[in-house]
Amino acid sequence: MLKKSIGMRFIAYIIDFIMIYIVAFIFHLMFGFFTLTRSATSVYFSMNFIELTIMSILYFVFFALVTQGKTIGKLITRVQVRKSNLEEVTRKQIVIRELLKSALMIINLISFIVLLIRKDKKSIHDLIVDTIVVRPIKKGELIQDNQDHTEITETEE
Repeated sequence: MLKKSIGMRFIAYIIDFIMIYIVAFIFHLMFGFFTLTRSATSVYFSMNFIELTIMSILYFVFFALVTQGKTIGKLITRVQVRKSNLEEVTRKQIVIRELLKSALMIINLISFIVLLIRKDKKSIHDLIVDTIVVRPIKKGELIQDNQDHTEITETEE
């Protein structure tokens, strides 16, 4: 069974960005790609925005290509991306979704606010590519919220 999960989706996103910052920091230590100050507390704020954007795009597109969009954050929280009709997404859809999400990074906060405001809980990149993020509850069942009620839908595995 799948249900929309804003909280778990947000946690997955935070986990993914922690992973991006860890990888960015390791790359800095190995190759000196990033400009960091000596203070550990200012590492987050001193990384170059363009470098972090590139690292984020590589991270999300890599997982889109290799694991059908299952990033480390999504794997840990067990959330997944589906088409709006709850079918599995195609590789093309997931790559386009991740590229759009990366391009929208600057306005990602606005996208999250849109997700919070909309009854169907879709963010900007979900609206563009016609996807929805759901979480499995019981194998073979999906939950999809319709404006005033919830439907349980059987799916084939």
